[in-house]
Amino acid sequence: HMMTADGEYKDCKAMVQLIDNAHNCLGASGGDSLFSISIRNVQLLKAMGSNPRNLLVVYEEWQKQGEAETGRLSTVLFEEWEGKPQLMWVHVHETYLAGHAP
Repeated sequence: HMMTADGEYKDCKAMVQLIDNAHNCLGASGGDSLFSISIRNVQLLKAMGSNPRNLLVVYEEWQKQGEAETGRLSTVLFEEWEGKPQLMWVHVHETYLAGHAP
């Protein structure tokens, strides 16, 4: 689940569809449409429960398309994914950083 920086709630199905639709839609031709995301200032807020891989994390997400750049502060709950080495993104809440909204 996700609460976007624009205040829109998206459930898991909507998130999967959004990511599938966005995959490789920008930057294929290069030029001004080139899109990038960078993650900065990651902080572990808390390991949750008895499993040290259930984590509450905060980080800055910076998105850039051409010369336009936006910044978000994201708080994320990750959980262990059925004993696999990956973590599952359970919930994220984004807020635009002051002065860095579209």
